[in-house]
Amino acid sequence: MTERVVERVREATGAVVLVGVALIQSPGRIVADTKLDLVLEPGGFLARSLQAWDPQAAFGQLQNQAYGYLFPMGPFFWAGHALGVPAWIVQRLWWVLLLLVAYAGLLRLARALGMGTPATRLIAAMAYALAPRVVTVLGAISVEALPMAVLPWVLLPLVRGTRGGSPRRAAALSALAVAAMGGVNAAATLAVLVVPLVFLLTRARGPRARRLLAWWLGCTALAVSWWMLPLVVLGRYAYPFLDYIETSAVTTSVASATNVLRGVDHWLGFLVTGDGATWPAGYELAARPLLVAATVAVAGLGLAGIAARTTPERRFLGWSVLVGMLLVGIGYAGPGGSPLAEPVQALLDGPLAAFRNVHKFDPVVRLPLALGLAAALARAPEAARRLSTVVPGEEGVWLRARPALTGRLAHVAAVALLALAALPALAGRLAPPGTFEEVPDAWAAAADWLADREGEEGGRALLVPASQFGDYTWGRPADEPLQALAASPWAVRNAVPLGAPGATRLLDAVESELALGRGSALLAPTLRRAGVQYLLLRNDLDAFTAGTPPIVARATLLGSPGLTKVAGFGGSPDPFQWSLFAAGRDQPEDLESLEVFAVDGTAERVTLLRADAVGLSGGPEATLGTAAGLEGRALVAVADGGRTAPAVITDTLRRRAKAFGSPTPRDYTPTLRATDDVLRGRPAGDVLPYSGPPHETVAVLVGARGVTASSSAAEPAAVRPLGPAVRPAAAVDGDPRTAWVSDAGDSRPRLRVELARAVQTGPVTVSARDLPANVPTPRSVTVRTDAGDGVARFVDGVARVRLPAGATTTLELTVEPGGDGSSGVGISEVTPAALPAVAEPLALPRDAATGASTRWVLAREPGARRSCVLPGPEWACQPSLTRPAEERILDRLVDLGSATSVGVEIDVVPRQGAALEDLVDAAVGVSVSASSRLVADVAARPGAALDGDPATAWLATPADARPTLTVRYPA
Repeated sequence: MTERVVERVREATGAVVLVGVALIQSPGRIVADTKLDLVLEPGGFLARSLQAWDPQAAFGQLQNQAYGYLFPMGPFFWAGHALGVPAWIVQRLWWVLLLLVAYAGLLRLARALGMGTPATRLIAAMAYALAPRVVTVLGAISVEALPMAVLPWVLLPLVRGTRGGSPRRAAALSALAVAAMGGVNAAATLAVLVVPLVFLLTRARGPRARRLLAWWLGCTALAVSWWMLPLVVLGRYAYPFLDYIETSAVTTSVASATNVLRGVDHWLGFLVTGDGATWPAGYELAARPLLVAATVAVAGLGLAGIAARTTPERRFLGWSVLVGMLLVGIGYAGPGGSPLAEPVQALLDGPLAAFRNVHKFDPVVRLPLALGLAAALARAPEAARRLSTVVPGEEGVWLRARPALTGRLAHVAAVALLALAALPALAGRLAPPGTFEEVPDAWAAAADWLADREGEEGGRALLVPASQFGDYTWGRPADEPLQALAASPWAVRNAVPLGAPGATRLLDAVESELALGRGSALLAPTLRRAGVQYLLLRNDLDAFTAGTPPIVARATLLGSPGLTKVAGFGGSPDPFQWSLFAAGRDQPEDLESLEVFAVDGTAERVTLLRADAVGLSGGPEATLGTAAGLEGRALVAVADGGRTAPAVITDTLRRRAKAFGSPTPRDYTPTLRATDDVLRGRPAGDVLPYSGPPHETVAVLVGARGVTASSSAAEPAAVRPLGPAVRPAAAVDGDPRTAWVSDAGDSRPRLRVELARAVQTGPVTVSARDLPANVPTPRSVTVRTDAGDGVARFVDGVARVRLPAGATTTLELTVEPGGDGSSGVGISEVTPAALPAVAEPLALPRDAATGASTRWVLAREPGARRSCVLPGPEWACQPSLTRPAEERILDRLVDLGSATSVGVEIDVVPRQGAALEDLVDAAVGVSVSASSRLVADVAARPGAALDGDPATAWLATPADARPTLTVRYPA
């Protein structure tokens, strides 16, 4: 065969290998790649993408770059769907296309640049197609690999245009390739354009170079205008959701020089959750020593090739690598990091937020390194000749006599190295966990049922409980199935708030109510007023990723007046997850995978600007507590120009910092003081329709100047967050039933109290009783004051510390953890004799005047959840269900404006405890005790075994080898 035929056969063989790599990934299973509706219903998705406003989802929202799928990804999936190709095969064929485009493009670019030999160009093209970035993202979010795959085709016309022909034609062909990158991820597309720009700027000066640059800039602007103009509109009117996703501190945290060079600079590749690595292929490249060594070696060969004097285009390749490393790594603040990291991160969280995910600049480094690899391997025979001059004896003679063989051995070694660096792809591990064969039929049936009733009853369906993503027991589609199947309006509270902030906060309030696990009279009127007609309860949701376990949400829905189950779809959901939360209690016989609850009545019609509109001081979520009394009147926020003398003042809009991504009360900090930093170094602190202390309810510290701790499990960013109830001030609030808990892993937990005035020291009692579950009793405590120190060990949960006499304005406790300290430590109360009472009442906003018609609506939020819920005919109990409230008492500072009389209405719920159990057991007429009990809840008390109620039952702990009940009858 001729040399050209051999080259073609080699290239075809490489293409076949890449096709095989794509097809062996999770065969027969759909992967959560990009958009679920693009896979299941591409025609409908493309039709919706032609409109900026989507009225169907999320109470209406501006679609985020959906138009970017119009070319080329959308038509590809539409064609496959139209031809009847199974969805999973269409996905793999798309991956095949990306790999082949990258492979063929690099081959032709290397040939056009005169880089390497046919054999080394083939190896370099495989290295580029299976680069760490591609291996990391192809199975998880393949559209991010599209710009990198097309990049060589953008450069190819420019390379040819610098040597002859029409600059305009060359620029136009390059711009066509830019248009083929699509606009799904604008930042990823714009990021790779750095490479052709560097190429044009490194050309020899002259008229041709200037014309080519000018034409390329103009043609490229036209090529991206089809998605850039809608993006400008989106940026002008859409809610700034970039403020509520990952911060620059996260995205730059892995961008060290070594990681950038070897191509593992995507932060999600390093992310590990309780279920394992989020992106397994990326994690293997990031963490497995052998793969680390292989990727370092491949990058090193690429650098060696660029550094060689005989390499063509050294200037272009070198500058590309330097610029790429700068763009990816300049915000890195780790060991050996950038001195400009802090200001760069501030820019990435501010005006440059669109480029916060700096890993999108990785192709700027990857392409020149691949070309350098081709050049380095081509120099292997020459390197062998040079080595032979310094190697003595027979070995030197052997090298000198066989340079061609040495070159082939180098090629074989490079192929082996490349195979090792791409091992996750070759082993079929590109797809993240949660692949699935198909969406269960129950979802299509539910979508059809809702669509059939849209015309006759109207209203929207709300998916409950909330969840970050679509994570189900049958698979992880990431997007919600209704996104592809629904023909009627629906909404869900998920990780990214694309809709209006008011709607997001209202959904958060609904989720908080569902999370209580008990019936709520507030839900039905609030949902009806919001236009929600149906609640779709997702019992097939993965309970470990849901905002609220489905078993708890079901208990709330069944117990709430005005909500009625009207339909169900699918068989019984995963019994394993039910048993985890129900302590062995059987699933209800009527439990189905999907259940529809109707909101009684019709959607409430409200005229927004009527003269009798009710002014509101507080957040939109205040509707949850006021909807029943509005009687069709509009609720207009004071901050939005509502009446200056509002009818309702609430404590809902609290100054808090939220951990974005999960809509649960545990993901909020405790209510902050007006001077506390709510941003915590992030672009935003909370999802707010309006902000500022005048509109917010804030905490006011009384009895001390400050109460701080070295760490707190009350912070949502804690290693083991326990909710806002375990804040530092809980240790000195006079209530032994509340406690401060340090974060897990805090090796030297400290609590510091700064008093408002000097007090005389005396004996200090530090209690660590009644701590939350799995928080061990500390071993000892050291108390420091201005007058001196004291140390004591804990005995039966209490440490009594003697201190030197004297005055002090500070009290600092350093706690020695019990056990290994991995669960944190807790202090329930500190009671020195002279310590004044410390409290944290909440002060209501003062953004509105008060009058005779003013109503104050106050509530403890978020409310406590019991360890037992009633999701069916029997109570289900589990210690993990317990959730303490942020506050145990309702303590508010209310400005009445002037002396006035105020009527008070109070809704109360019985508090769990011995007093309630004694009251309930009194009806039985006997006293009952037990050897153990699973939870401290009245529904699972020992007396439940004799109360005649089949729904309740005494539950012993699993460790109780001989569960025993003792019954004492009255004399």
